[in-house]
Amino acid sequence: MELEVLEAIYRRKAPRHIACGVADAVARRVASLARAVTVETPICISGGVSKNRGVVRRLEKQMHTKFRRLNHDPQIMGALGAALFAARAEKGELA
Repeated sequence: MELEVLEAIYRRKAPRHIACGVADAVARRVASLARAVTVETPICISGGVSKNRGVVRRLEKQMHTKFRRLNHDPQIMGALGAALFAARAEKGELA
């Protein structure tokens, strides 16, 4: 993808068109990975990319769904989940 971005810059494509192309590529990749597993609804998106509205919109389109919005900062949800998992493992609550 990096080479394609550099080529687009060299060809003097508008930055917004380059950004849309990158967002589309990311959404296609994530959607293809999601198709490889069982995905249940409702779906939430977390992590830093969840704050990129362009990627989120394109991913919703690729996956034919709307993501459920989180009440908390989606960028920290993975870390929070990992911390809760570690705490439960430490207490022996996980089999």
